[in-house]
Amino acid sequence: MSLQSSQVPGGNGAPPTVPVFGSPTDDRREPVRIAMSICFAAAAIAVLLRVVTKTSFTKAKLWWDDWLVLFALIWSLGFFICTILLMNYGLGRHVDLTNSAAITNFLKTYLPAACFYATSISFSKLSILVFYWRIFRPIKQIHLPIYILGSIVVAWNIAIVLVVIFQCTPVNFWWNRSIIGGKCVDNTKFLLGNSVPNIATDIAILLLPIPFIWNLQQSSGRKLALIGIFMLGGFVCVVSIIRLAIQLQTDFTSPDLSWTITSFVMWTNVETNLAVVSSCLPSLRPVLSVLGVRAKNTFSRQSGYKNTAYGKSSQGVESRKFGKPKGYSPHHGSDTDTHIVSAEVDEYPLVHSRSEGANSKMGGIQVDREFRVTEDRR
Repeated sequence: MSLQSSQVPGGNGAPPTVPVFGSPTDDRREPVRIAMSICFAAAAIAVLLRVVTKTSFTKAKLWWDDWLVLFALIWSLGFFICTILLMNYGLGRHVDLTNSAAITNFLKTYLPAACFYATSISFSKLSILVFYWRIFRPIKQIHLPIYILGSIVVAWNIAIVLVVIFQCTPVNFWWNRSIIGGKCVDNTKFLLGNSVPNIATDIAILLLPIPFIWNLQQSSGRKLALIGIFMLGGFVCVVSIIRLAIQLQTDFTSPDLSWTITSFVMWTNVETNLAVVSSCLPSLRPVLSVLGVRAKNTFSRQSGYKNTAYGKSSQGVESRKFGKPKGYSPHHGSDTDTHIVSAEVDEYPLVHSRSEGANSKMGGIQVDREFRVTEDRR
């Protein structure tokens, strides 16, 4: 994320000398506030649910993929704060309504904002790749693609941060164009070099697990369901493409930059936070599974039908791991109520093919569930 500041009035410390660009009442800040607040809240909730799912439902310790998405959220928070500062310095308002000091601060704040954006996006992608590594570890064929994509993501992040910081020579020429002999990189090429690899790696990471899931020893319906779970993050690719389209329509050489880049900054916020959400979605499957089990058992108790998937009847819940009910009581009838009070659901435990037979080429995803049930007698 970058912008061309060569025509920003007052960027070199001089008073603005531009005509009035619009009405003094023009203000586009409110949509930015709403969009970025909703998206950041969604990202924070997704990370919180991920941590709760990992520690409470799967009874596992946080691993590298979990820590990476936490780092992504932290850097996204940094970008969130920078956007608030940008709005205080004129983002969403016409530049002729802003003084020269605010414009200088606007340009200075844009540099760390761009770094926060690139780093948060990269941590989100690395979290997904490490998640793939953890889930598909027995499948050796996926290791090299993970290494390659991870290296590309890290290299992209480093390159973006370095170019953002050193895009002008000297660095302070970015906000002070009165420096003689200063120069900056071509921002059009830089923006394309930012967005195109970003979208390409999004798509590659999204599609990476599909062939490996399809070769698992599961039914076609089960495979499609698993692919659907891993494809939930596809919406961030759509947002990245929307952001690129807006970027191509934005005039980064306009003297009214604080107004013209408003939509671009807003969609950059949306992309950053939804990238965090998309990296969390596959990890939320256990808590969703447990909620689904509770709903089924509630329906079973109320209707009197048997829950053939998770229990023998409304009086007992079958432990699929051991093949018989746990906590089952012989006291049947209307005087007994059964409640699921805890559940442990493994995320996506992958079993190596050798445990399934010598002829297997790939592993298989198996999900074990254990439920503890209690009964209230009336």
